[in-house]
Amino acid sequence: LEEISHKRQKIPSERKVSFQLSDVAPTPSFYNHVLSCWSRSTDSNAEIEAKTLLERMSLPLETYARPDVFSYNNLLNLHANRGNVDKAEALLKKMDEPDHTIPPDAYSYTIVMNAFQKKFTTSGSERDMKDPTKAEELLSRLVKKFEESHYSDINLRPTHVTFGTVLSMYAAADRILKEDMSRGDVTRKWWSRNILSGADKQKMGWGAENAERILEWMIALKEKGKRKTVGKKDKTDNNPVDDLILVNNRHFLTVIDAWAKAGKGVMGAIRCERLLERLENLYQSSGGDPKLRPGPKHFGAVIDAYSRADDRESTAEHAEKFLDKSEDLFLHSTNPNDALSNIVYNLVIDAWSRRIGHKSGERANEVLRRMIKNYKQTKNPSLRPDVISYTGVMKAYVTHPDGGKEALQILDEMKEQFKSGNVNAKPDFKAYAVAIDACVRNGLSIEAERLLDELDDSAKNQTIFNTVMNGYRIEGRGQEAETVLKRMIELADRGYRRCSPNSVSFGVCMEAWGRSKSRLKVHACKELLKQCVSRYQSGDSTCKPNLLHFHALAGAITSIGSQDRVSDVLSLFEKMEEQGIKPNRVTFNILIKTCASVFESEDAKKNALQVAISAFNSLESLGISADSITYTSMANVIKHLVNHPDEKLNAFKGIFMRSCEHGFLNQHIINVMAECTTAEQFQAITGMSSIETVPSIDTFPSEWSAFATVDHTAQARQANHADGTN
Repeated sequence: LEEISHKRQKIPSERKVSFQLSDVAPTPSFYNHVLSCWSRSTDSNAEIEAKTLLERMSLPLETYARPDVFSYNNLLNLHANRGNVDKAEALLKKMDEPDHTIPPDAYSYTIVMNAFQKKFTTSGSERDMKDPTKAEELLSRLVKKFEESHYSDINLRPTHVTFGTVLSMYAAADRILKEDMSRGDVTRKWWSRNILSGADKQKMGWGAENAERILEWMIALKEKGKRKTVGKKDKTDNNPVDDLILVNNRHFLTVIDAWAKAGKGVMGAIRCERLLERLENLYQSSGGDPKLRPGPKHFGAVIDAYSRADDRESTAEHAEKFLDKSEDLFLHSTNPNDALSNIVYNLVIDAWSRRIGHKSGERANEVLRRMIKNYKQTKNPSLRPDVISYTGVMKAYVTHPDGGKEALQILDEMKEQFKSGNVNAKPDFKAYAVAIDACVRNGLSIEAERLLDELDDSAKNQTIFNTVMNGYRIEGRGQEAETVLKRMIELADRGYRRCSPNSVSFGVCMEAWGRSKSRLKVHACKELLKQCVSRYQSGDSTCKPNLLHFHALAGAITSIGSQDRVSDVLSLFEKMEEQGIKPNRVTFNILIKTCASVFESEDAKKNALQVAISAFNSLESLGISADSITYTSMANVIKHLVNHPDEKLNAFKGIFMRSCEHGFLNQHIINVMAECTTAEQFQAITGMSSIETVPSIDTFPSEWSAFATVDHTAQARQANHADGTN
């Protein structure tokens, strides 16, 4: 077109031609179309080509059109599309200069703000928590320019979309920070920059707080527009300020959801509830504006907030109250946008699944039955329970006394639902994993393994196998645990690498043998340790031996009751240190406990006593502090191995004083001392009388047992002694 126009200019005016110059001369839109193409191009020379064309448009006689704001916006788009936020921001700043012939418009600012948003929400080392603030600064500049034009320059008028960009960036800030923290990315340079000030730095909720502030700004501008229309005679007049912001329920949902996921507990949930109330009030005051009508998603976000708030039943109850209100408003709604779905029910089920207690399972199941009832009543397909619904209820039953049986029943119900046509109820891997966990925790390890068999080999993984083995560990069934371990190895050898056992697998299996009553437990544990070491030496770094393996073998040696158990455990721990594995408190507790179990001969007892005392006295030099179990084991050592009355009395006094000093006194220590001393001796050591009954740990100063573990068996014995029961 430029060539044709150029030739047309050379034609003498007296010669007649079939077209005018204006018919073929390129207009600004032609140039802008080409610039737009370059802005979307992936060509490495796109930026150079676009800049060259824009510069040519700016020179006299070079082209047939001068650049306009659309031309520069295309170049801004080019920088934004390529992630060059700094270049886009620099160009916008240049356009903002007083001597620049083409000032920016609202779209210019929006392009750069969107560039900041894209950079911020895309994971990478370039992300900066200052990005939302920079985008807000651009928005403030745009609003200020529009105000300075007395709201007359329509090209500078921001919209709810412009504000929504900044609002959504702040709303995403807490989620992004949480994700980066969970990945360990908080050490990245972007987080070390000055994001927040003072005590607020690195606090979750910063994004939600600012998102709500932007929302309030939007509402204030909207109200400002309303005030300016009051008293106008011409009701049809368009008010630029009134048109400036159209706050809608989506903006509220964004902020409510931000608070729900900000990790601020009950406070965050309360903020969500207040925002929902604010939206309801705006809806009422607007005369029922459908764009301000709260929907099921808003109630779902509040439910989600209370679900995550804490682990108390009261917050789960509060979440369920919002489900009640959702049903009142939307259960029978004919508006597809307001139709109730299983999402809000699933969120309440999730709330109960997060609470620990016998009631949680029943309450979650009640919500499920309620959903099924409403589905049958309304015929609303969105209300039909899905795999998330059923899995949530099973999760709530995990800690229930009959949780395993309940989970099995729910899993069977899911299978029946799937067979009857509810394709969304088909049990997935997570459903099986939760059911297996519930069975394991309720002593149904055989059922857990049966469920494992139902899974396709391609779906199985290391974790699910370890869970089943953990059930056998709890039940002390070493042979069954090792059978599961062999299946893992077999599948791994067949190419299912996700099933390959790791050090945890071998450790759990060894503990299962250690807890068993089999006389072969020590041999089995040694063989398993050999296998683990062999795999590690063959290049499997996940099978590196650790303290867990040696502790499990030591526990098996101790429980078998061999005459050489003390020397065997000592030898084992020496080998452990030779492999570079340092002992910890548990190591010494096992050794001291092993010594306390010796009773075969006086020489053996004497040797065990020396080993126990040496182990106990070496703790401080190794930087290891004793705990409640350490002092309990030493009390048993004194009880069984110290024969001389005065030495026994002095030893008990020393252990009692040390345990009290460090806050590790427990009921077992008190019971042992009461059993091995006279009433006068007991009172001399503790200051408490044991004539009528053994004193309860609760009668001693609380700081003496501040860090002690609760010994339920010892407490039961103390209670039985009190009522005369043997």
